[in-house]
Amino acid sequence: DPGGRWTASANTAEQHARIGKLLPDARGLQRAVVVREINQGSEETEQGSVSLFEHVPNAEVPTLIWQARSVYKTHRPTVLLTDVDGDGDLDIAHSDWGTLAAYDGQSGKILAKLNWLDRRHRGVFIAKDIDGDSLPEFVVIGQFHMNVSVVGNSGNRVRVLWSRSDDEDLGVQD
Repeated sequence: DPGGRWTASANTAEQHARIGKLLPDARGLQRAVVVREINQGSEETEQGSVSLFEHVPNAEVPTLIWQARSVYKTHRPTVLLTDVDGDGDLDIAHSDWGTLAAYDGQSGKILAKLNWLDRRHRGVFIAKDIDGDSLPEFVVIGQFHMNVSVVGNSGNRVRVLWSRSDDEDLGVQD
């Protein structure tokens, strides 16, 4: 925010956010937030929510545009803004615990979801077109449990192209 009224680095243990222009006709920027929610009961769950807020210049507080339940549990998700479906608008993608979920940036509709690893992978989450089809593929590099995965994207479906984990030889020397 050029006026310094809100913080762009909302990466705490409980909340991860990215700021960008997700609503082309909006006056200000938008903030996509993935929040971890822990419900105590007979069993602890860590399913969170994905929200989009609009920050209008000179407004005191942001406006909630939409909110959706996260399709997978979240702990410390890594969040990206990228055009997942090739429609020209930014979408929200997050990865955590061997999962990837993508939401339409304007509506919150689920665009894609995938669960391929049953382990935490705090680390790096990258969106980059690597096959030349103008859609981003996703690279997930885990540092907590060492793993590297490349996830293909057809615009409405994601699938693991390859994945290697610390139970396999990654060529890492101690």
